[in-house]
Amino acid sequence: MFDSQKLSFEKFLLSYRHGIYIFTDDACHICQDYKQSIEYINNAYLYFVEVSLDSERKILAEMLERTVFPLTACFKDNKLKYVKPGQLFSTQLEPIFEDLKEFGDNPLSPEEIAERIKKEQTKCHLTYYIFAPSINEEDKAAIMAKAIDYNELPLDIDTVAPSLTLQQREHMLEGQMPFSRLVIIKDNKSNIFSPLGQKILIDYAAVKGNEAKFEVRQLDNILKGTSNDRDNSSSGT
Repeated sequence: MFDSQKLSFEKFLLSYRHGIYIFTDDACHICQDYKQSIEYINNAYLYFVEVSLDSERKILAEMLERTVFPLTACFKDNKLKYVKPGQLFSTQLEPIFEDLKEFGDNPLSPEEIAERIKKEQTKCHLTYYIFAPSINEEDKAAIMAKAIDYNELPLDIDTVAPSLTLQQREHMLEGQMPFSRLVIIKDNKSNIFSPLGQKILIDYAAVKGNEAKFEVRQLDNILKGTSNDRDNSSSGT
């Protein structure tokens, strides 16, 4: 076992989690047997984390939704993929070893970690777009194409199932509302939005509660690519 494979619980929490992690409790005899059975493996992505404090056990229980030890957990790019409780033996360890092969041989460099974090932060989020009715289709298409600059996956709500009733269309949009952003695109011609747009504004505020925030952007500024395309005075509810 490499020295780098031994992690304190604090270092585990603060590190970029990417690999297989074996959590053992210092008061657990099975944990020690399990650790001794696999600690001969020299692998940059196999980590051993000793848990000794009640506060650490509580944090881990919330993170992994497990309270027994030992625990074997797989993280990929800071996301938990699976947890296996108890001591694992040869057959049970085979998929673990396969995962270790996928991670590779060399640990991630600080530059690689920074790049992965940046990529995660710039993923596109589902975003409901409410356009002023006076905005033409050509300008709408141009605005939708610029959504990637804001890390947004745009959905023009007025294009959703136009043949259905207003209530049905509203119902279709409610499901993803807790996980979506909301952006209003205005021009200088109208401050009135479609009946569906008005309903979605009200629903969004109700669903999000105190966390309800939306952005108002000015059409001309977005098309020109100016830095003041957001109307900050109108952001929020």
